[in-house]
Amino acid sequence: MLARVKLTHTVNRGWHVDVPTYSMIADSFLPIIPGKIDKNGPLATTNPADPALNAMTVQVECPDNYAHPITGKIDNPRIRAIYQGNPKWDRPDYIPPD
Repeated sequence: MLARVKLTHTVNRGWHVDVPTYSMIADSFLPIIPGKIDKNGPLATTNPADPALNAMTVQVECPDNYAHPITGKIDNPRIRAIYQGNPKWDRPDYIPPD
C-alpha cells in the first residue's frame, strides 16, 4: 500500500514513520519549505523542534495488510493483530500516522 503520512521525530530514531515496516519513497517529502524541508526531507541545519516541520509528510510503501479495507488508511487493529504480543505495536493506545 502507498500512503502519505506525517513523520515523527525522536532523539533515538530521528525522523521516522511510526509503523513497524515501511519504505520511504524518494523525493516525496512535502511541503517544500526553502531552507527547512526539501524533496528529500528536513535539512540537517533545521531544528527538529521547528513548528514548520509539524506539517511534514512523506509517501511510504507499507505492507498491504496494514490497510483498512474501506478507508485504505493504516489501521491500528490490523497492526495489533499482526504484531500480537509485541510491546510496541500491540497496544490499544498506539495511534498510526495519518
